[in-house]
Amino acid sequence: MTTGNFGAIDLWLESPNTGSLSVKTAAASCEVAIADIGVEPRVFEAGGPERALELQRLPETMAARHLRLQRTIKLRQQGDTRLFVRVQQEDGHRLWSSPIYLFRG
Repeated sequence: MTTGNFGAIDLWLESPNTGSLSVKTAAASCEVAIADIGVEPRVFEAGGPERALELQRLPETMAARHLRLQRTIKLRQQGDTRLFVRVQQEDGHRLWSSPIYLFRG
């Protein structure tokens, strides 16, 4: 169990489409054919907000190194609305911004 982050394992397989992967933890368990693991995560709920076991295959080469994102943010009627930016890198490390405070004008 982690606090705000996650633990991971990176497997390099001689036969990347053969066999199955079985994971058993106290929070979540699964068994999946390795050929069925793709770039999009397979998510197995582990009881709790943002608490899950995810399996995914990383791409052979990273195609993107930049991201531009646009969001509409609903502001609170009174006081400030606090935002944080969280970026997760390919290797799982996460970066967090300092709080960004928005106020109604």
